[in-house]
Amino acid sequence: MYLRIFLLLTPTYVFTDPLWGAQASLAVTVVYGRIDVGVNALLSGTPLGSLDDSITAFGDLYPTAALRWNEGVHNYMMYTGLGVPVGSYDKTQLADIGTNHWAADVGGAYTYFDMETGYEFSVTAGLTYNFENSDTDYKNGIDGHIDWGASRFISETL
Repeated sequence: MYLRIFLLLTPTYVFTDPLWGAQASLAVTVVYGRIDVGVNALLSGTPLGSLDDSITAFGDLYPTAALRWNEGVHNYMMYTGLGVPVGSYDKTQLADIGTNHWAADVGGAYTYFDMETGYEFSVTAGLTYNFENSDTDYKNGIDGHIDWGASRFISETL
């Protein structure tokens, strides 16, 4: 059994005055949710037991700063963000919403969006540096991510 339900709220402030010719913004994502997990253990077909755990709590905070530029159908963005370990975490539990370690993320994005044809293509790439979890002495290290999407609008109203 594995169930995750999350509510993510991201209040954002967008500055009216340009910064280096870009639109600047500051945001922070707040996570609240529920996780239900279960584990069944077998050894050579012999049941060893099962564990179940669940939690409903707040997760970590994710503040982000971004700069965005627009040149017609071409849109660019640079961002940096942090993972602040304030969420519910207990190393003796199966279910945790917090990570119990700091993280720093930097990246950039490009979007092509033509309102006349309805075509849109976006790609975001970044690197995340994960610091050590002091309760487990484990460090995830650095991970890279690339996210992309393409779409076409059906009509002006859809």
